[in-house]
Formats: sequence, C-alpha cells, structure tokens
Amino acid sequence: MKLLLPVLTLLTTCCGMSMAAVGDSVNPMSGFVAEGVAGTFDENGQFSFSATSSTRFYDSTKGWVSTGDYTGDSAMCWAHTSANMIQYWQSYYGVFYKGDAALPYGTDYERTISGAFSTKTIADPMRLNVYQAFYDGWRNSGGTIENGTNWYFTWQDAGYFKEYFGAYDYKTNTQPNTATITDVTGAGTAGLAAALLSAMGVSRQSDGSYVQSESGLIAHINIAYDTTNQAGIATTSNHTLTCYGFTLNEDGSLKSIIYADSDDTVFTQGLSDNEKKPSVTQVYVKEVDGKLKMYTDAACTQQWKLNTPNDYYIGAVTQINTPEELKKMLIEYSDTANETLYWNGQSDTWKAQSSSTAVLPDASTGWDVLIDGENIAKEHRGYYHSYVTENQNVRFDAHGANGAQHITVEGSVSPGSISVGEKASIHLQAGTGAAISGEGAVHVEKGGSLSSELSLGNRTIFVENGAKFTYALSADTPLSNSFETEEGATMQFRNSSTGAITYSLSDVRKASAMVDALSGTSLIIGGEGDSAGTNLDLSQAYYAAANLTLKDLILVGNSSLDTAYTTIVTGEFSARSVLSNTSSSYRLRNAPTAATLNDSLDLRSASGITLDGSVNMNNNRLYLRADATPLTLNPLLINPSVEEGDSFDFTLFENIGALYFGDMQVYEAEWDAATYFRSDFITQHTRLVFNGNSLSLQGLSYTIPEPGSCTLALLALASLALRRRRI
Repeated sequence: MKLLLPVLTLLTTCCGMSMAAVGDSVNPMSGFVAEGVAGTFDENGQFSFSATSSTRFYDSTKGWVSTGDYTGDSAMCWAHTSANMIQYWQSYYGVFYKGDAALPYGTDYERTISGAFSTKTIADPMRLNVYQAFYDGWRNSGGTIENGTNWYFTWQDAGYFKEYFGAYDYKTNTQPNTATITDVTGAGTAGLAAALLSAMGVSRQSDGSYVQSESGLIAHINIAYDTTNQAGIATTSNHTLTCYGFTLNEDGSLKSIIYADSDDTVFTQGLSDNEKKPSVTQVYVKEVDGKLKMYTDAACTQQWKLNTPNDYYIGAVTQINTPEELKKMLIEYSDTANETLYWNGQSDTWKAQSSSTAVLPDASTGWDVLIDGENIAKEHRGYYHSYVTENQNVRFDAHGANGAQHITVEGSVSPGSISVGEKASIHLQAGTGAAISGEGAVHVEKGGSLSSELSLGNRTIFVENGAKFTYALSADTPLSNSFETEEGATMQFRNSSTGAITYSLSDVRKASAMVDALSGTSLIIGGEGDSAGTNLDLSQAYYAAANLTLKDLILVGNSSLDTAYTTIVTGEFSARSVLSNTSSSYRLRNAPTAATLNDSLDLRSASGITLDGSVNMNNNRLYLRADATPLTLNPLLINPSVEEGDSFDFTLFENIGALYFGDMQVYEAEWDAATYFRSDFITQHTRLVFNGNSLSLQGLSYTIPEPGSCTLALLALASLALRRRRI
C-alpha cells in the first residue's frame, strides 16, 4: 500500500557519474565532472557525451502518468532524484550491504509506461530499480530528498542501510540525519560553489586545483519560483534537478552546472547501438537581485525557464551524509585493488566483469577479500569485493566443498597469479567467450587440484608435492607454459573433446624448462573417457626429453608421447590401457585403446616398470636394464569363460623397432625366466620371449578363480639364448 504523506517541498538532486579517483585534480577553469562521465566541453563551453557513457550515470525519467488514484508519478521528481543519488551512492557503498532482502539496484529498460500529463508523452523511460521501490512505496505526491534518503536508508519498510545510518525511532518519531540541506538563497555564486564542492565531496587545494575528498556523492539542486497559493499568500513552488558536475570561474565562483531532469521526457541520445544514454544540460548561473538564476548561454542573456514561463532560481543544495564507518570501509575496499581475492564458494561462474558497475556485486560473482588477516566479507554477505580487477591475484580454497568445484569462466579474464589451496579441487570450464590471459603464475599447493579447460597463456605453473594440475583442452594447442613441480606432484594432459588432440611444446626453452622441472613427477597423458586419445608432442623441443626423470609415466587409452630423441625414464615407468571384454585375444596388442609411445624409450635407469596393459612402441627402440629390473603387472581383466588351467599370453611391449638389454641389441630371443617369476598366474614353464616385434610373456596359466597381480623380475641374462651385437 502506498504511504500517504503530506505534500512537501520538492527538492532536486544532482545526478551524475562517479567522481574522479582520489588525488585526481582539475584546473579551476575546467569543469569538475564525476569520474566515468565520458564527455567533453567544446570551445563554446558546451558539454557532450562521448561514444560510451559511464554505467554510473543515472537519469531516472518520469512516466508522466497522472490518475485520480495517485498511481502515477507526475509529482515525484523528488523520488526520481533521490533514486539517482542513492543509485550513484550505492555504486560505491552497496558492496557493504548487510540486509537480507534483495537490494534494489540497476535499471529496468523493459517497462513501458505511456500516458499524458499536460501535452507531454513518453514511452519506455529509464527506470531505476531504486526508483521502483519509491514508486511501490509512496503515493504520487510531493516530497523532499531528505524524506527519500531517510525512508530508503532507515525506515522499517525500507531501511536498507539502517545498520550504518541507524534506524528510524517510531516511538519518538526521530530519524538519523541521512542528508544535509544547504540554503543558498542570497549566497551568490561563490556560496553556491562552496555548497556544491561540499555536496559532491570536492575540496580546493593550495595550488588552486580541486580533488575529490569523499567518494560516492553527487548533489541535488532545489530550484523554485515565487508564486501565491489559493489563499493569496506568497509562497514558492519547487522542482528538483540532479547535478553531476559544474564549472568554476577564475575567482572560484560558480560558472555553470550540468544536470539531468526527470521532467524532460528525454533520456537517450541515439539507439543505434541499443545503448541508452542520459540526457544532460549545461546551464550558466548568474546572481540577479540576490537570486541565483540560470541561463542557457554563457553570456547569461537567455534565461532558463524549464518548460514553463516561471522565473526559476536556485534555492538549496542537498547531499547524502555518509556514515564515517562506511567511509573508512570504502578506503579499505579501495586499498585492496591489488590484494588477493578469495573464491567464496557461492557461485559457479567467474564472469569477466573486472570493473563493471552495471549490476551490484553480490555472492554470485564469487569473490571475497581478506584484509589484515580477517575476512571482512563475512560481515558483509560476501559482497565486499566481488570483481577481479586486471592483474589482481585470485585464490581458490575448499570452502567445505565436497568434490570438485566446477566454475564456468565467461568472457575474458586477466587475473594476476592464480593459487589453489590445500584440499581445494577446482575445475575451470569454458563458458561464452571464455579466455584467461595475463602473465601471473599458477600455484597448486600440496593436496590441491586444478583442472583447466582453458589455456592459461604464458603462465609458469608450480605444482607442489601431492598436488595435481590438469590441462583438459578440446583442441590442438601449442603450450607456452613453463612447469615447475616438486617430487610427488602430478601433471596430466587430457582431451575434453570427441576428437584426438595434441599438446605441442614447440618452444625449445619452454619445453626444456618443462621437462627438466618434472623430476619425481607423475606425468599422465590421457584420461578415462578420452576415447579419441591425447598426444603430448615434444618432437620440436629437441633436447627437452633428454632427461625425463619421472616418478610415473602413465599413458591412458589411445594417448601418446612424442619426443625428438630418446626418452630417458629414470624413475618408475607406468603405462596402462583400457582393456576390452570383447577382445578376441588376451594379448593387448590388438586392443583398440592401446597407448602408444612415439619415440625410443630408455628404461635402463628406471627403478621399476608397472603395466596395466601393453605399450605400443610404434616401431621405436626400447632399452631395458641388463641387471634386475622389477616388473609389476597390475590386476588384469580375465575373461570369465577361461577355465582354470587354460594358458594365455600377455604382451608387455608391442611393435618394437629394436630391443636392447643394457647396451646389447637383441635381434631375437627366447629364454626361460620361470625361476624368477612369482605369481599364482605364472607356472614354471612361463617364458619371456622377444620375437623381433614384441616383448611378451608366454605360457601364463589361469590357476586362480579371481584376477590378481603378479610381480616379475628380469634378472641375469646369462641364462638367455639370444643373438646380439654391441652398439
């Protein structure tokens, strides 16, 4: 229900954009215009907007609907101006909102209100959602700016910021002082300049320049004309304007003001780009007979009459009184622009809105900020600092999440460093126009996991012991990252598309840095579900693979590792492939998902070999140690139709171009290694056989009811019958 309030003096406020950043100054002769007002003054002193206007400029416009039940807004210029001022103020302080109800914010261009008031008509006016709150809560009647700010900030049915301003006391009918009115009648242009400087948070420096001393303020200007009421008593009639800028004369007196008017029925300048721009007017001020009158020309010969013949003059200036607590918080907020932002775990989308104020920051944007070790955001509903400015560091922590946090990146983001904390599992998904640019490092801490479907540019990627980093791209990608890992870290390259893809490290220095830094690291190429296969190509890296000292090298599915020269594995070599129940052979050489290694593989320094399946050598060289080499076969899939006692063969390495034991090349060999095999699978007649194409175990017997594992040892070669030559 609308509040029935007494008809009060109508006051206008200054509408505008954000102020210049603290410390920015303007020449006394130039116009002081709020930061973000994309416009210029020409040589004639006229102001015009440039191609793009700030999202912090607001020009709430009346719908000009007047009906007998007071549902229109023809008398609510004070509400439109209040909404402009509050919306602008909230673009700074709205991030500190503590209330439970949704905070009115932003604009609604969809509503269409058509009607007539006098001879004016307008359709589809700019509607601020802050103004909509006034429209829903008040009758179509006069009011004042201080009534508007008091109601919005402190009253029970609104009171969006009563935690800071204080609450309206209904017992004593008292309310906090949310706005200050300065009467400038008879103050002259110098007095008006002083009032506007204060109202818009601007102060004059000793050198004559002006700087912003308080953010978030624009001014309301009350204009009036003298008249008589129905009883014949002298009175004034008032109107409100939103002021967002002004110019000064050399002596510091006011020269002109730039304002927007809710009555002008105009709020756009061209709709070709679907961007609605505000309507603004510059008027010049001159004191005449003790009154501050407005003129449309710099010479002050053509008096400004609004849309009536009335003799208007400026009577008062009003400003919002920001609580000191909020001023201090805004300083803290501004000082965090280069501090680390923390993912708050409340969103599933990382949007590229680095500095946008088109919408109020809220939990859905996903970021908090820590200041001096305290999470200020906990006090402010997680809205405290929600946009990542360019090159600002970001951090992901677990936030009690179970499993991976899937975060969709929308648009191009350019953070500074990216860090993932212990126990955090983060999966960055590619959304509309997704891209991650920048030069900062990526740091995955012990126990953390980061998987990215987006290329991370030139960033160096640090992976600690027990941490995992995964590239899960969907297209062939030249990698320009450097990788630095601790022993026990895991690196994975996998395919998130339906077609085979290749990661290529073609930069010699980058590739060398990658491989050299992988000491003691598990390298996984491919992943479960990557049916098309993943290829890590080091073939252009030259010496990059000369010392691949891995803990584990795991090839999954159709995946492959391409290198230019011999791949030396001095750690444990692991390879696996997905086994098929429909395979016609227990040998894995014919399995459609067998992994491949497209280069020579040197296992002479390997501490052990672990296989889940066969490895396709793709006609390359295989080097094995001449002394004992532990060989572990993980549990194999055995067809249940095989009866106990049936024999089968198992291929360890297939399609070998050349096989070497130590420095001896083996052309063909067959030897009885039964004395060294220990397993329920292995009988004393099992042989290790190389036939010039594959290295396999022959004579395995199924002697247990369930699949198991066996440990094999390749020991002394003295008992082997083979043909060899020294290389």
